[in-house]
Amino acid sequence: MLKKITALVLAALMIASLAACGKKGGTKTLDIKSDKKVAVLVAPEDEFGEDYRAAKELAEAYPDNVVLREYSDSRLLKAGDSEIITLSEEIAGDKSIGAIIYARATQFTYEAIVRAKTGNPAILAVAIEPEDDLEKIASVADFVIRCDRAAAAKDIVAKAKEAGAQYFVFFSNEYLNRLSQTETERKAFENECKEQKIKFIADNGVSALNGTSDGSGIEKAKNVAKERLAYLKNNKMIEGENVALFSADVTVQSTLAGLAADNKMIYVSPEFPSALDEATLKLASESAGARFFSYKFGLMTSFIKAAFTASIAILDKAEGSDNLAKTVKDALTAQANDEKFAIAAQTGYENVFAAYCPAFEKV
Repeated sequence: MLKKITALVLAALMIASLAACGKKGGTKTLDIKSDKKVAVLVAPEDEFGEDYRAAKELAEAYPDNVVLREYSDSRLLKAGDSEIITLSEEIAGDKSIGAIIYARATQFTYEAIVRAKTGNPAILAVAIEPEDDLEKIASVADFVIRCDRAAAAKDIVAKAKEAGAQYFVFFSNEYLNRLSQTETERKAFENECKEQKIKFIADNGVSALNGTSDGSGIEKAKNVAKERLAYLKNNKMIEGENVALFSADVTVQSTLAGLAADNKMIYVSPEFPSALDEATLKLASESAGARFFSYKFGLMTSFIKAAFTASIAILDKAEGSDNLAKTVKDALTAQANDEKFAIAAQTGYENVFAAYCPAFEKV
């Protein structure tokens, strides 16, 4: 009889636990007092999938508080204002909106924030992973959340070493080389490779998008990535299969994964740590000799949802901008819910927060 009672109690506890887990992702958890809405600007799903899905989840969980707006890739701009600028001006003109979150602060975000605050000085502006110069963005955004690229480099290179890497190829392009974060990232990888005794090769031959809106620039970048790898091999700058491929260009990730599979090389990470897509995972599972590592943590999801939580706290005046560091750090820590997640001090900035969580696993 006692065993039956115990079994029933355990079953009840399991059901309660499952119910709690089911509520975790979709139920409102914030008691929002402010009547101001938060606008989330996000790039298309086929460009930044994790960002888009996280923003969509927020909009579905808080339909009365979140306005989701999608903008076109600013790198394809030929003339006129980028859509991220025109949308920012439009949103700032809506007095029901109290904050704008740039889920991926691509180029022109600085100008977008300037225009928004010109139209509505009281509007909060939050930039995530800014491409524009950090000092400029920090001067106009209320707060900035970005990946701790030094910590990411340490994690990625360690996994490459674990897979047997003797070479680490860092592909970049003209456009990305103009961004200050690319130089910071390159130096971080170079330093880690030196620590791990891996030969670091920076290859800047991958072409930029070249201002085209018909996709030819992206296809060109993919073809050049193939050509550059062949060039490195033919000139014996890399030898054998113990080569880790990495790119600072998001448009060539699938190409690099394919090259790693074809050459039985190592593929650890896209430019910004995020989970590998299904096609790449399938490729990894079907490749006998390639060594793939997938990032198993929703870093951008944590950043976007934390930005929302912190914005609401400020709009609700629960903590306000007077205690900005605590507000943002608490929001990031709560969303991450992982003991390995760490928030680094951003030297010289009071409103910039860098964070990362080591989470690569072999596929």
